[in-house]
Amino acid sequence: MLLPVRQLDLDVAQRALDEGLITAADKQRVDRLVADAQKQGVRLHAAQALVRERLISCADLLRLQDGQEARLYECPHCRHRHARADLPKKQRQRFACKGCKRPLELERAELSRLEVLASRDPLDLSVPLHSVSESSASALSEIDLDRYEVHEELGRGGYGVVFKAVQKDLEREVALKVLRAGADLPPVSLERFVREGRAVSRLKHPNIVTVYDIGRQRDLFAMSMEYVRGDPLRNVVRARGSLPWREAAEMMVQVLDGIEHAHGLGIIHRDLKTNNILVEAETGRPRIIDFGLAKDLGADSALTQGGAIVGTPNYLSPEQIQGRSSEADARADIFALGVIFYELLCGKRPFESKQKAEVYKKILTEAPRPILEMTVDGSGKSPVPPALAAVVHRALEKRADDRFQTAAEMRAAIQAALSGDAPPPGTKTDRKRRTGAHARPRPTTRSMAAVQAAPGGVSPALVGGALAGVLLLELLVGFRPARRPAAPVADARPVAPPPPAPVARRPRR
Repeated sequence: MLLPVRQLDLDVAQRALDEGLITAADKQRVDRLVADAQKQGVRLHAAQALVRERLISCADLLRLQDGQEARLYECPHCRHRHARADLPKKQRQRFACKGCKRPLELERAELSRLEVLASRDPLDLSVPLHSVSESSASALSEIDLDRYEVHEELGRGGYGVVFKAVQKDLEREVALKVLRAGADLPPVSLERFVREGRAVSRLKHPNIVTVYDIGRQRDLFAMSMEYVRGDPLRNVVRARGSLPWREAAEMMVQVLDGIEHAHGLGIIHRDLKTNNILVEAETGRPRIIDFGLAKDLGADSALTQGGAIVGTPNYLSPEQIQGRSSEADARADIFALGVIFYELLCGKRPFESKQKAEVYKKILTEAPRPILEMTVDGSGKSPVPPALAAVVHRALEKRADDRFQTAAEMRAAIQAALSGDAPPPGTKTDRKRRTGAHARPRPTTRSMAAVQAAPGGVSPALVGGALAGVLLLELLVGFRPARRPAAPVADARPVAPPPPAPVARRPRR
């Protein structure tokens, strides 16, 4: 009779002690680690601690769990779990799945250290069984995870974990993002992970974190990327309240340079926010991360269904909130960059509320409070140049056609404001620019169709329909906007290497 999961975990340590694999002192140490983690709100299992502290090997763990009749062996079709006693004694011997009756075989039974550490629950580990009738080969090439010495965990999201690791053969620190395929992993999350690695591996820019490698080892998918020592821009803003306008503008110029590079290769980020920009500790250079929701214009199929809202609510463009994320183009990123720039200058985001639906409503219908009012100092005036404030407000226009059309155009406007060459807001030249007299020809794709204009740039009917759709989804299906696996996991974020010399050029993500 199978034991409850919690009891199975406790019995792993006891069995290890009974078999002489660990000492009584080792078991007490493991118990303390588990208890200390619980106090900090972190889930740590005895089996995981045993492997993490190198008190037992992964082979020992697998043998101990087999002895407990833990269900580890998973059918790729129906996800039914089998205990080792259910399987033939010989590898490659065929048998029928107890769940779906399809023919399966066990290729090999083993676990890796990384699989154990990346699991949310070591007793939820699986050893994949293989279908006899179908190829188990993945489009991704095999990755040798033995090349990496895994150190501490940097972050954990809904489905993925990011570790600090050392690539032993090259002696370089990396952030290793790991996603484990399993019964609870939505196929779209895995597909986005793979797409992210493939897309970002093409990006080679000093303001984008480099992906070195991506691949799979059995049911473990891994992405190796540059490890950056630093903090998310969000933490920098929280610590400082806001940034001096010149520092903020110069940082945005660099971010826009990186985004221009991505857009030039047909990659739209779609989840730009201050948490997805790392600031290098030694150089202060901004580095864009987490392309988990990126749209690759060169890909044949879309991962976002019509009507879906993906991204972080406070940074979404009106067109994304209206359920047109699958059609979002570069100007959706421009809107998010406007939100980020506003946040750097004012210390808060332009559209804030504790209720997601209220945030959506503000983005669709309300103009943000003017930056020149938000940044008034002790003298009663704002130090922010009006031309620079105008750049931010243009990026935040409701209609995509009224924003900057490219990252290069927005960057040029910031540089002109910094140098004093920009026309003052509201002048004839500025009005002509905003109405398109000096704008480059605009794309004519469906995604660029103008939104019906009413006060605030959006029709009341369209606003009502968009908000009603959001609320209906939430009420009926517990809808939540999609997030990163990834981050990094998630939602785990890659942290970066010592402030680099020239940025290392790709091997992979």
